[in-house]
Amino acid sequence: MAVAIIYNVSTISLSERQREYATLRVMGIVLAGVGNAGWAPALYTMPMEFEGMPPERVGVIFSVMLSMGYLAAFISPIVGGAIAEWAGLQATIAIFALFALAAAVCTFRMRETRPGTGA
Repeated sequence: MAVAIIYNVSTISLSERQREYATLRVMGIVLAGVGNAGWAPALYTMPMEFEGMPPERVGVIFSVMLSMGYLAAFISPIVGGAIAEWAGLQATIAIFALFALAAAVCTFRMRETRPGTGA
């Protein structure tokens, strides 16, 4: 796919490139939506799965988890801008992609606790 994108960018006119970039933006938004659909259920059920977690404390843990996520969403543009000024946009994207990959790995390494799985 990367070869096709590079070929298209190098051979199409400027007006066609704008259309191509719009298509790539839409593809990026769709991929982000699919990615969110993958991690959101794990995040929403995680507090209920902690060992020894009483039901009355699940709301507190869930609110702390979401607060940390919102704090990261607030801080990441500031940090990303600083990294982009220092190392460039490609390095910034690579660094943030590594954090997203680490989050995905952590999600998939979680122990399954569904009844009947033997966990």
